[in-house]
Amino acid sequence: MIRRLRRWWLLVALLLLCAGVALLGIISARRGPLWDKYQQVKKGMTEEEVKALLGPPTDEMHWTSASSYYWSEGEQGIGVRIGLGLRPDGASWDFVVVEKWFKSNSVLERLRELFPE
Repeated sequence: MIRRLRRWWLLVALLLLCAGVALLGIISARRGPLWDKYQQVKKGMTEEEVKALLGPPTDEMHWTSASSYYWSEGEQGIGVRIGLGLRPDGASWDFVVVEKWFKSNSVLERLRELFPE
């Protein structure tokens, strides 16, 4: 009886430890200076505004009606797609941020890619 109780507590402790490690991975993957800058990028910002905030991109791709830019630092990266969209004032059209994404190469981020919501 006592042996079973010890095994049960050991299992509970192990599960709590795993949950704590997973939570730490979630929190740490979305922290740092690049994450802070990502949160400042808003849809509707112009290319110039984004580059003033993030500096020159480390990679870029251009199409006829859109461009994508990527900034990386360590294992984190920010991507934005610039396309025709409304300015934040809603009164004029311009080439602005229409999509943004944050990428971290942590194990947890890789698992998120395998099992999207």
